[in-house]
Amino acid sequence: MPFRGKYYNWKPYTGGGVKPCALNCLAEGYNFYTERSPAVVDGTQCQADSLDICINGECKHVGCDNILGSDAKEDRCRVCGGDGSTCEATEGLFNKSLPRGGYMEVVQIPKGSVHIEIREVVVSKNYIA
Repeated sequence: MPFRGKYYNWKPYTGGGVKPCALNCLAEGYNFYTERSPAVVDGTQCQADSLDICINGECKHVGCDNILGSDAKEDRCRVCGGDGSTCEATEGLFNKSLPRGGYMEVVQIPKGSVHIEIREVVVSKNYIA
């Protein structure tokens, strides 16, 4: 179906300034988008990084237990409804100079780790890899 007298290839648009449960489409190769429908199909995620879903054009909260309206949240260990007691912190600090062109293991990040923070606390000639 033509839009303003022309045919376009459309792709979903979820950028800033749009209602999360409206069907917004970006014209491929052009710099404009348009709302094609006030509501997406029920069950569509409100945002890519959220469990919340659209119902009748409105964003509804879903808890980590996948229950609509639930207040269940993940703890720091990523356990739904947990108390944060089932994981352990792994830390490492490196404050030496490396031999030229060498690598040194400071800490190994265990498989399944979450909430990882790596930072350079002072300026250094070393690289974090």
